[in-house]
Amino acid sequence: MNNSIWQNLNLASWADPNPFACLCRGTGWFLSDFDSWHQCPWHGENVPHPEENNQDYDSEAHRLEMARAAFVYFRDEARAAGFVSNFTFACRKEMGWVDPSPKQWLNAAENVIDNLLSTLGRHHG
Repeated sequence: MNNSIWQNLNLASWADPNPFACLCRGTGWFLSDFDSWHQCPWHGENVPHPEENNQDYDSEAHRLEMARAAFVYFRDEARAAGFVSNFTFACRKEMGWVDPSPKQWLNAAENVIDNLLSTLGRHHG
């Protein structure tokens, strides 16, 4: 494998704070096209390797925890950029007041921060 490709995979340039947008899909590990596993820096902490037999690990609880952590990350990023309104309210408004799934919450949170930073001429991440 090309050394620069391997470095990019190991540097996790593919990782995203939103577990639904990240190549690991919030599971903590990404299987590359080169059939090699790479631990996600956003979602992989304390996650056993996928090829290990760890029956005590609750993957669904981990994914929900990662969704909550991503929401807090986007909220904190918005606050750091000067967002002073209620972030949860802004996300609800972005979603059109539906009964949201975790994925919809995170997409709305990311949209709120993207819109805010866009008006400031900046980008997140």
